Amino acid sequence: MSRKKPPKPTPAVKPVAPAPQPEETKDDSGGWEFRSAKFALRAVGVCFFIAYVSFLAPSAFTWVQTKYVRSLPVTALPEKADYYLNQVYKPEKLYKMVTMRPASEIEKTIEVLMPYTARMSTFTFLFYSSRLDQIGKTDEALFWWQFGRYRARFDALRCGSGLAVDNVGSVLGLVPHPEFPQDEEMDKFTVVKSLKRVLALDAKYPADNLPEDLCEPLRAMEGGKFVSVRPDRWADIRYTLRYMTEYRLRQMEGSLAVDETKDLQKAAVTCEKLGNVKKKKECMMKLCNGLSDETTKSDCIAEVNSIKK
Repeated sequence: MSRKKPPKPTPAVKPVAPAPQPEETKDDSGGWEFRSAKFALRAVGVCFFIAYVSFLAPSAFTWVQTKYVRSLPVTALPEKADYYLNQVYKPEKLYKMVTMRPASEIEKTIEVLMPYTARMSTFTFLFYSSRLDQIGKTDEALFWWQFGRYRARFDALRCGSGLAVDNVGSVLGLVPHPEFPQDEEMDKFTVVKSLKRVLALDAKYPADNLPEDLCEPLRAMEGGKFVSVRPDRWADIRYTLRYMTEYRLRQMEGSLAVDETKDLQKAAVTCEKLGNVKKKKECMMKLCNGLSDETTKSDCIAEVNSIKK
């Protein structure tokens, strides 16, 4: 009987040493110092972004609005005026639209908006003056500047402050406008002619606007809270203002007539030296036609025509 060979012994497995592990480094990304610094950087970035948007957004909006307003034909302005003056009464919106129109269209703009003069803001007339001066229309610029001042005085009187009329000049000085000399320093004939147009336009379109856009800066200037005059008293204020303006106008016309009479007498001496009667009459007739007062002009022409050959 054969004997089984014993199994060969399994060789012992030599233990393998574990691979060396890298040294652990301390992670500070979750530390409060790091989080605080990251938060601060993000806050600064957000602040810069908000400031950037705040600075550019209004400019971008104004640019878009200006492009839209300028794209409108000038004939579309009366519809906008009717909405802003008669439906929702926001005259400052119409004023802003007018300022966005090209300077070359100012005369046409004034023409189409003329029927809405009564409800317009005083500042619109002052802007008319500035635009007209830019394109070299000095006489028209003077007229609208004087009309704007006239309406500003009416607004100031309705504000209810005793110092309103005295301070209204300071408020108007904040509005861009042509640099006109004082009335006393200007040509009397030009001032008289312009004031007559002011009174005529006021008679055709009596002011029917609310004066609050002028009352607010006046209140801020005086530091008081005065109560505006009731609308049922506005007619009396307008009558007083017109009376005072007409009185001043008569004084200026009287002074102008005296000055013109003196000038006419001096010029007549020159005409008299012309020996020929025909030339003398032609010389005198030119002088007569240059007079501003219609009555004086008519009397002068009649006297020249009475000269016999």
